[in-house]
Amino acid sequence: MADKPMDIRERTFQFGLEIIQFIEKIPHTRTGNSIANQLIRSGTSIGANAQEALAASSKADFIYKTNIALREARETQYWIRLLMESKLIIDKEIETLFQESDEITRILGAIVSTARGKRKIR
Repeated sequence: MADKPMDIRERTFQFGLEIIQFIEKIPHTRTGNSIANQLIRSGTSIGANAQEALAASSKADFIYKTNIALREARETQYWIRLLMESKLIIDKEIETLFQESDEITRILGAIVSTARGKRKIR
């Protein structure tokens, strides 16, 4: 990573790319395909909604769209955890994806909380 921290929109875009590449490693079984479909939808939707928040028409709209990105991030964590715990796929990359989804979830949560005025800025 560069000296400058990534913008959340760029970080979620990169995460979406990682999800797209990872999906191909999931076994092509009925269960694998079902989870892969859910994961691709939620994992790429995070960045799309973060991008939408950029064009928000108001503070309330920004909070709403960022909150959708947060919900998608939480859903993505669920599908990744399901893959890990079911041992449907055993790959070190899945742990990295889970960690990144957790960090993105925390960042988006902080953004929503700050925008709502419920978090003290240090």
